[in-house]
Amino acid sequence: MLHYDGSTWSEVSELARDGDMYFKIWGSSASDIWTVSEKGFAVHYDGSTWTAVDSGAGTRLITVTGRAADDVYAVGGVTSSVLLHYDGSDWQPIDVDLSGGLMGVWAGPDQQLFVTGFSGIMALSDGEQWTPLPFVTPDCLHATWGDGNGVILGGGGNLVSASGGDGVIVGTGDIAGGPVTGL
Repeated sequence: MLHYDGSTWSEVSELARDGDMYFKIWGSSASDIWTVSEKGFAVHYDGSTWTAVDSGAGTRLITVTGRAADDVYAVGGVTSSVLLHYDGSDWQPIDVDLSGGLMGVWAGPDQQLFVTGFSGIMALSDGEQWTPLPFVTPDCLHATWGDGNGVILGGGGNLVSASGGDGVIVGTGDIAGGPVTGL
């Protein structure tokens, strides 16, 4: 991982440990940043120090995002879905019965939680129940984003193909130029 201080890039040496790989990063401020790792750690930056926190996942975590410092989500898993929530004190698992690992999560302010993953997994949660969305692609959806106004996109492709495969974007909602279709 690299850090830009406004004039130069430098390696974040605190994260170079035990051959762990770090994936996506999210923060609510310059003194509240999270990243997640292949070994299942959630790593927090408080403005001066990176600290590895055992998330309890026991498996690879791929994406972290949140709504606030006390409302953070991480997803991962390989053969089964892992979804965690951080409430400002501890990481806790959230029961989500989806087949395959999760790779993307989006949690916009006052919005439903949206997850994506292997084999085109897409699902929304209203905080009480999960609603799987219609299948539209067999490809892995490893990133997701929403605009807070009804547009939610998932992106990915075939990550295991020797040829690299094609990319795919799926979504729902109205964007400039017309509606996004596919869900």
